[in-house]
Parts: sequence; structure tokens; C-alpha cells
Amino acid sequence: MQPESDKQHCISDPLQDSEALLRAMIENLPGGAAFVVDPDLRYRLAEGEALSVAGFKPEDLVGRTIFEVLPPDLATSYEVLYRQALAGEPFEHEHNAHDRFYISRGKPLRSANGEVYAVLAVSYDITERRQAEAAAAADLEDTQRLRELGARLVAEDDIQTLYQEIVATAIALTRADAGSIQMLDEATQELVMLANQGAGQELTQHFYRVNVGSNTPCGMALTTGTRTFIDFDVPQSEDPHGSMRLHREEGYLSAQSTPLIARSGKAIGMVSTHWCKHHRPSDRELRFLDLLARQAADLIEQRQAQAALRESEARLALELADAKQLQFISSQLLQEENINALYEQILEAAIAIMRSEMGSLQMLHPDSNQLQLLAWKGFDPASAAFWEWVRVDSDTTCGMALKTGERAIIPDVETWEYTAGSRDLDAFRLSGIRAVQTTPLISRSGRVVGMISSHWRAPHQPSERELGLLDVLARQAADLIEQRQAEAALCQSEAKYRSLFESMDEGYILVDVIFDENDQPIDCLYLEANPAAVQMTGTELVGRPALEIDPNFESRWFETFGRVAKTGIGERHEFYTAPLDVWYSFYVFKVGEPNETRVAAIYQDVSDRKRHDANSSF
Repeated sequence: MQPESDKQHCISDPLQDSEALLRAMIENLPGGAAFVVDPDLRYRLAEGEALSVAGFKPEDLVGRTIFEVLPPDLATSYEVLYRQALAGEPFEHEHNAHDRFYISRGKPLRSANGEVYAVLAVSYDITERRQAEAAAAADLEDTQRLRELGARLVAEDDIQTLYQEIVATAIALTRADAGSIQMLDEATQELVMLANQGAGQELTQHFYRVNVGSNTPCGMALTTGTRTFIDFDVPQSEDPHGSMRLHREEGYLSAQSTPLIARSGKAIGMVSTHWCKHHRPSDRELRFLDLLARQAADLIEQRQAQAALRESEARLALELADAKQLQFISSQLLQEENINALYEQILEAAIAIMRSEMGSLQMLHPDSNQLQLLAWKGFDPASAAFWEWVRVDSDTTCGMALKTGERAIIPDVETWEYTAGSRDLDAFRLSGIRAVQTTPLISRSGRVVGMISSHWRAPHQPSERELGLLDVLARQAADLIEQRQAEAALCQSEAKYRSLFESMDEGYILVDVIFDENDQPIDCLYLEANPAAVQMTGTELVGRPALEIDPNFESRWFETFGRVAKTGIGERHEFYTAPLDVWYSFYVFKVGEPNETRVAAIYQDVSDRKRHDANSSF
């Protein structure tokens, strides 16, 4: 057996013989290092730039084992490789160390007799190669992302899905933790949130609508037209609306906002991404984000135009249907005599126009200042009974509209503070009502004559277009109610007049004065005569000329009637009628239009008074 000292001599001699050559080679190894490890896994040589990069000096390693120098997990992995080489099998290994990438190649060192006496391991810095490979792989991955997104944008019909896809792609491209996409509402100059991922409810609500002049990254980016970066924990930053605080509370420290600019040059929105750490995306990531922004702007603008066209066509179809509905109601107002049927038709039209499930029509009784339910649809009968009469102090929308004279809308009765705990809320719940609007019916004279209401089973806010059409219907309903109220008042007045006409002691006649070719009054035609007038003359008068009844009718009556018909000035007289031996006291007054020759006369028999006055004079 060979003595131990002889073995050591066999190992050390080759090492000493080749040390000068190895050191010369290692010194010219850029960014790398070389190690010689003996069978005890002890460093016999350690040289190269990589040592200083890792914070070592050769003397830190030489003479010490890998277990004394390296972390346990790293020492364990190298032990396997070194023992593989000591067994005569070379190795090659890529690894990361000290934020750099290396490839290490190890081969056994053999003595003249072929015995392995150590391992030579040479490490090369391949960081730039790995970075180039990673960048190429990332470019390929991100290019594929954009290609797949482009295909989905063409094939997908749901615009909301498109928005979510764009946000997801923006997050992936910038390696972010959250993101959002906003569209510019040109009418209000606000950015409207279309989709977001990663934001909590409070942050989402806060940024649902953002004024373009706000001190937010999206507001600043839209104002300047360029990409904006922001850190949310910068102490000196102004935060008047608390938006930076909200970001910090949700764990976000940095964000960027990139404007979406259409090919027409118009800003149509914003895509933003957020990070939970202080971060700025790389130039490569921003280039891909710009490609996404261009792609998204083009396709979204196209989809918005298509959606706007479809919406316009649908709106025109709805407006045509609603116009036909209003036209039908107008024709029915002229033709339909059944007032209750008209009320029902108006209510059906209101429900159709407002796209509601329920509705009601009410008429105001000014004497009691209460609303009477004329027609309803969809209510529980108990709710309808409760609302049969509504006072001005009611907590319902019709009560509110009656007090203010303006339309009242409750988007959600469950959250409306004025109905909380009221019997009206119980009635709403009984009928399954969640939203309601009431529009006053205003007559052409400006008087409130009733209410028309719409009810929905879910929280709802009617559109301006729907409310505009409802206003047209409300005018028709107001005209109908006012007309029927006027007719009722006229009937009542006529009834009172007829009662007075038939019960009064004085005679009353209505006549058309007949003139000759010289414009002189020569006769009169009786149009009306009350019972007292018939009794005084002893004959029927209506429809007969005066000279037909009495050929000797005194001309002074015609002269008086003719003069009043011409001048319009009433006259009061007392005449003696010889054929009847009667004295009459009468008042004649003009009736009708100025160009008509119609007059009326109220008169009474004063013969007894005249005779009494004559006897008293003797």
C-alpha cells in the first residue's frame, strides 16, 4: 500500500506544476472564475472577476471546504457535482448567484497515471445572454398576447368582455398587480370606469367617474396627452380628494396611465396599471403597452361606432313605436267616448314608454287637495285600495309631486329616507315595487290636474328620452282630464241653469233678430223660452217667428231688439202691450258673437203695480 505522504506528493506536484498556467488563464477569463477542488472538497485554487462580484477574495476560499464557505443548500448541490467530476464524469450547470447568471463546467484533473486528483470548475458570466434570451421570450410571449387579444377583439361581440380582456393584457404586459380602462365622456369631460381588475369597491366607486382636470394619473395623462407615472406615498404630493390615500390603503404604491388615442387623433380613454411596490415599467414593457393602447383605441372606437349605430337604430325603432303609441292615443281622445277606456289606454301607453311593470293614473280634486286613483295596473289590490285617495302630505312620489308641482323619482324605495317606516313603503313592498316616478299632469292654464306614475320591480332610473316621451303623453292626459272636468263643470252649470231657467217667475226668451234689405229689424225668431214666458204669452214660442204668432206684434219690440243686437248695449224698459192688456218690465241684452244678431230678454208682468200706481195718483 502506498503511504499517505506519497499520495499527497502525487496530488501536490501536478498542482504546483500547472498553477502558473492556470492563473494566467483565469486572469484572462472575463467576468468568470476558476476553482480547483480536491477530493476532500477543499478549495486549492480560486481566482477570477466573479469572486470580487460575489464579495470574496481568493484567500477566503483557498484551504477551506465548500461546506465551510457556501450556504448549506448551495454546498449540497455543489457536492453532488464535484463528486460526479471526482468520479471521472464532467458536469455542466447553469445557475444564478449574486444577481448574475453563470454556466459552470467541471472536469476531472488527472495525474500522469490517470488518477483523478482534483476537479477544475470554470464559471462563465452568461447574464447578458440570459437577459437577451429572457427579453426575446418575453417579446414572443407579449407579441402572442397582443395577437390573441386582436383575434378576440374581432370575434367577441360583448363590449364589456373586450374591456376586461384589454385590462388583463395591460396587467400582463406591465407585470402589474391591478389595472383599469376608462372611456372619455365628452359631454361631461369625465373619464368613466369601464372595467378594472384588482381594485376594491371603495376605490372602484371613487374612480367610477373622474374629472379630466383632477390630480390623478389618469386625469393628468388626459390633460397632457402623454403617459403619466405617479407614486402614491410621496409626502409632498397634493391629495385634495383622497385618491392617493385610497390607493395606499388598498396596498398600491405606484401607477401609470397611458392615453388611448384613436387614429383620428382623438383621446377616447385611458388604460392604467398599478403596482404594490415602487415600480416603473421597462422601456420594452412600455413599447408593448403602447401597441396595446393603439390596438385597443382603434378597435374600441370601431366597436363604439358599431354599438352607437345599433343603439341609434334601436332608439329610432323605439321612438317610432312610441310615436305611434302617442298618435294612437291622440286619435282615441277624439273618438273614444268611454272615459274609463281612455284612462286605461293612457296608462298602457305610459307603461310601454317607460318600460315599467306597473303604473297608475290619478286625478286631482282641488276642493280636497287629494288625488283620486282613476286607473292602475300591476298593483296588489290592497296597495291599490290604499292609494285610492292620496293626500298632499303623503310620502309617495305623487304626494311629493303634488307639493312641488315637479316630477318626483325614487330610484330605490328601500333606500329612500322619506319612505322609511311609512305605510307607503309597506304598500310598495306588498306590490313588489322598488322604483317609481310620478309626473304631474299640468293643464294648458298651468294648473295641476292629476298625476301619472310608473313603477319598476328593480331599482331603476328612467332615461331622459323616456321622460321626454312621457311628458308628451302627460300633456295628452292633462288635456283629457281638463276636458272632462270642464265637461263635468259645464253639465253641472247647465243643470243649475236649467233648474233656474225652468223655475224662475220671470219670463226668459232668446231670439234671433231678423233684418230686411235696408238693415231694419222686422221680426224675430224664438230660440228659447222658459215656462214662465210661455205662460205669459199663452202659446208655445220656440222655433216660431213673432209675426207668425201675432201678426200685430208691436214694432217697438223689434226696434229695441234690433238696437241691442247692433250696439251690444243692454236696455231696460217698461212697455204696455195692448193686445194682451199687459204691462211688461224687461231687460234686453246681447248674446253671442259681435257679428251675430242674437239677444235675450228677461221680463215680468208689472200690470198690477202699474194699475196700483195709477190709482194712487188720483
